[in-house]
Amino acid sequence: MYYAGVINIDGEILPTLELISCNHDATSISSFLLQFKHFVLSSEKPWPLFRGVVTAFSLALINSIMLAWNTCSLEYYLMVMYEVIYEKELA
Repeated sequence: MYYAGVINIDGEILPTLELISCNHDATSISSFLLQFKHFVLSSEKPWPLFRGVVTAFSLALINSIMLAWNTCSLEYYLMVMYEVIYEKELA
């Protein structure tokens, strides 16, 4: 599997990270994303670098991003967002 991350700066698409892996699972992808995060933080750059992430509907990718960069599970995030939306509807 080939994974690539790009960023858009002033309309210019720039490659940021790449991974070639035999596995398409959250463990392998999360490990790579954590290494990237560590690299950014060790370079004394602010984290997070991104305001948002766009991905295909792949549970392995979504879970990896949630675990590695948000330090929470997808289930927990969805539960919190449901409560936020529900609270706004009641107000």
